[in-house]
Amino acid sequence: MTIGWEHPIDSLKGWEGINSADMEWFRDEPLEKLARECVQNALDAGLDNSKPVKVEFDLIDVKVDSIPDLKALKKNINSALETYKNEQMADSKVINLYENANKLLSKDTMSVFQIIDSNTSGMAWDDSKKCDFFTYMRASSHSSKGGDSGGSFGIGKMAPFVVSGIRTIFASSVYRQDNGYHQVTQGKAELSSLNDDEGILRRKVGLWGNKENFDPVHSNELIDSSWIYKSTSNELNEENIGTKISSLGFNKNQNKIWQYEIASSIIKNFFVAIHTNRLEVNVGGLAISSGSLNNYFKMDAFAQKIKANKYVDSLDWEKEFDITRQYVESLDNNPKVKVIKNKLQYLGNCELRIKIEENLPKRICYIRNGMKITEDLGVSGVKSFSGLMEFVAIFQCLNKKGNEILRSMENPSHNAFDPKRPEDAEERALASNAINELAYWIRSNLNEFARKQGEEAKDIQELLEFFSWEEEEEGEKGSEEVNPFGKPVKVKVKRASRKRLPKIPNPKPSRKRPGPDPSPPSPNPIPTPPNPDPGPGPDVKIRIPVAVGNFRFLKKANGKSIKLFFTPEFSGEANFELFRSEADGRGSNPIKMIKHNDTKAQIFVEGERTEINVELHDELDGSLEIALFQFLKGAKS
Repeated sequence: MTIGWEHPIDSLKGWEGINSADMEWFRDEPLEKLARECVQNALDAGLDNSKPVKVEFDLIDVKVDSIPDLKALKKNINSALETYKNEQMADSKVINLYENANKLLSKDTMSVFQIIDSNTSGMAWDDSKKCDFFTYMRASSHSSKGGDSGGSFGIGKMAPFVVSGIRTIFASSVYRQDNGYHQVTQGKAELSSLNDDEGILRRKVGLWGNKENFDPVHSNELIDSSWIYKSTSNELNEENIGTKISSLGFNKNQNKIWQYEIASSIIKNFFVAIHTNRLEVNVGGLAISSGSLNNYFKMDAFAQKIKANKYVDSLDWEKEFDITRQYVESLDNNPKVKVIKNKLQYLGNCELRIKIEENLPKRICYIRNGMKITEDLGVSGVKSFSGLMEFVAIFQCLNKKGNEILRSMENPSHNAFDPKRPEDAEERALASNAINELAYWIRSNLNEFARKQGEEAKDIQELLEFFSWEEEEEGEKGSEEVNPFGKPVKVKVKRASRKRLPKIPNPKPSRKRPGPDPSPPSPNPIPTPPNPDPGPGPDVKIRIPVAVGNFRFLKKANGKSIKLFFTPEFSGEANFELFRSEADGRGSNPIKMIKHNDTKAQIFVEGERTEINVELHDELDGSLEIALFQFLKGAKS
């Protein structure tokens, strides 16, 4: 077996550039995103749940001549540069990258950035293409992770290349298999297409290992290169299990605060896992654990180091870091925190923690598997929070199947949920139902525990003609709705009785003949004999009107397309109908609609401003009224 660097022959004779789409997401804030990906991967591979997963980030200097098969690596980088120039490629950034790599390799020492995890399962190797080590080193845009794991898109493994000045890494992993312990190690270079000495075009990706079959190395015999191995022991055991990733030529330390940037990212994204003792991280000597987590919010030196190098972003960082502190405090049990646990139909057992206190930003943090995913669910009911006291809240799904449903909705960056992402129609329907149920459950609890008490600003139905009620929370987007009466004026009044329900015409007037009103029913009525052959009667559907307030609409140029704006005063499913305003002297029959953006009954949330696009059958002339109602099944007739 010959060990060294080898780039496979490109039989298609195509061209592969040095950059890839999988790397693009890491271009901005590479250290923060690298930390997020690496810690997420470690948590997904946790071994002993009774102990925390441990992740270490370190920066070391190594002798350049200790890089395995250095001569071949230098030659491949030069060949890639010359091939690029010969193909008359003109991107100066690519040329500069290769020239800088040559400079780094010409020095005596080189900075190597390392990520080491323990109390994880490591990455096993076998002859299949499903094993973790094969997936990490040789698969492209693919992952072997399960549905509830964090980084199951396969793009996170490109993060270490972004911080490498020579686009080269080494991966080494110890794992347990068949009652024994094993170690595999392999190098990988992400260059661009290159011609060898014989003019044969070779692929952009080169691997260090077995040159004949591109397999990893199973020994740890390179004494001078011991820094590439997870373990240098000849007798591997449970303590050695885990993975080490080494990025050569670390290029993200210009401001000399790499450890502070990584620590900040880990605290903001994994505070739940750290607080619950599932995770411990050491970043260049900065130890982050359940015992030390709160100290970082009090360390002026920590904050000043970051703010001094964030420049214009320092205020944003400070604000977000303080919100993280509020989230962490909401994980503690105290009178200001309300903990609600419930079993939802689709997600199973879930937990919502609400901290109510002045000057809080009215945000909800959605956590999955100990990691922060988003603060914006993107669903009606949890977009704006007018009428509520100031709060922060944390949501966690405690059910494995429920986390798989949430995972199916995540984007590749793992920072948003989108119920339209699942490819299967049934899975999309399940995701949509789950996310809507979640939003309704959260809003219902916020309405119960965080609603403002006592006097509050109320909109007076009789004065809506003269005053506008619209209010936008800080950070919320405005709507296209226009108040035709000018600048909003807020009127503060004492709590009034509930508004009257809207008048809803009966679409099927009674055929009762004129005559005197019937006498009151007898207290002991004589039962009517049953029909000899009654047969099954149809279901009786009862229309129940429900309250709606602050209705407005915008009419587009064609007179048929309109946008409705209103605020439901109830929570639940309902249909709606439109009527010409009685003030116009029109009939009371519902206006015929061709379509609107949800032809079925919709879920409304009390106090949540609602927008609906409607296409009318005929051009609108005059004013409108809206009526919301629910259908309830009665007894069979």
